[in-house]
Amino acid sequence: MGSLPTRRFLHYAIITHPAVPQILLVQGPAGWSLPRFESAEHYLGEVGYINRAIREQFGIEVTVLRCVRNECDAETATVRRIHEAENHTPHWTIPQHGKWVRQKELDDLTLAQPNHRAVLESWFHEQETRREPRDGRDWTLSGWWEQAAAWIAQQLRQHGYGEILAIEQIKAWEFSCVLYVRTHAGTFYFKAAPRSLARELTVTQRLAALHPRQIPAVVAVETAHRWLLTRAARGSPLMEVSDLSRWECAADAYARLQIDWIERTGELLALGCPDRTLTKLAQEIDPLLADTAALLPGQPQGLSAAEITQLRARAPEFKAMCHELAQYAIPPSLEHGDLWGVNVIAGEDGITFIDWDEPCLAHPFFSLLELTLSVDFQEGLSQVADARARVRDSAPSTTHALPVRMISSSSTRSLLRYRGAQNDTW
Repeated sequence: MGSLPTRRFLHYAIITHPAVPQILLVQGPAGWSLPRFESAEHYLGEVGYINRAIREQFGIEVTVLRCVRNECDAETATVRRIHEAENHTPHWTIPQHGKWVRQKELDDLTLAQPNHRAVLESWFHEQETRREPRDGRDWTLSGWWEQAAAWIAQQLRQHGYGEILAIEQIKAWEFSCVLYVRTHAGTFYFKAAPRSLARELTVTQRLAALHPRQIPAVVAVETAHRWLLTRAARGSPLMEVSDLSRWECAADAYARLQIDWIERTGELLALGCPDRTLTKLAQEIDPLLADTAALLPGQPQGLSAAEITQLRARAPEFKAMCHELAQYAIPPSLEHGDLWGVNVIAGEDGITFIDWDEPCLAHPFFSLLELTLSVDFQEGLSQVADARARVRDSAPSTTHALPVRMISSSSTRSLLRYRGAQNDTW
């Protein structure tokens, strides 16, 4: 089998004027264009590299508000993304080959990328109608950054951590906006959640209170805006750790955390965690597969028409797998929802689990699939033949006694988790 072609990642930025509804365009041989740069591959939520690239190219400080277009040209293996960025350098002098453009000037300009015209016209229209962010994603609005930074500074002072030395945006997408904060007293993470994932605040607070060694300490919560400020966990993300024994420790620690919550399922539901036990899961399979839009047909990370047909034909198989797994009578418990290696921190004092975006009540083996699959993406472990099995079998459970295909049935749950998600814009 041949290797997949290396994809190019081209980025364009809608850099906004700090005071009036104008955008920056730069002139090139083919016409006027949004500022652009090329990068290595990054997943859609990462934005720190975008802010740094714009700073290096233009000497201004920006934060990403949102991704307004994400498309992939399969023939050329090129991914093109357009991000809207807020300009935080009000007295910046634009480059000689650039200009601030108003809406009425747009029609008179030749664009190097003609298909960007509709995107820019839509942006100008939104400025007139005061766009309302979907699902309470207020971080996509200009002015939000200053409000959030002021709240963070106030909370850190009140809790005795002193003044902020630096604050950096590291993630911004439909699921959250995450900032990294440094002070003389330590490092912190700030997270803003959409309305649909507000339960992360209450669940994280409760987990931190009961499991202070496994969950980062919560500094402050602002429920109206769904803001969470925590101490940064000490250690390295598991994806940067090539010591397989640390991965085994992570699987063991997570399983023991789940065991602690087997008798607290009612509390999980009271905290806002949805019921995604096997019975509920089986009931959602048909509605999901009937929802064509949720399968993202024709989109970069979506399914083709043939794949959708094949998937729908497997609905009885998926439901049968749920039923078969239920026969083992393993009690449901706390489910992280996104337990990839990047969300596990390995430190000298133990293992810490972060980013509880989508906690729920579910079969306890689903997260184990994500953790074991993460092994394949750790360069030092990807060639270790039994690495996955060792991580899987290190958990204090009977996971290894189940057929492998049963554990793989959690792919159904992964589909349900993203039902209705928008892949292209947010």
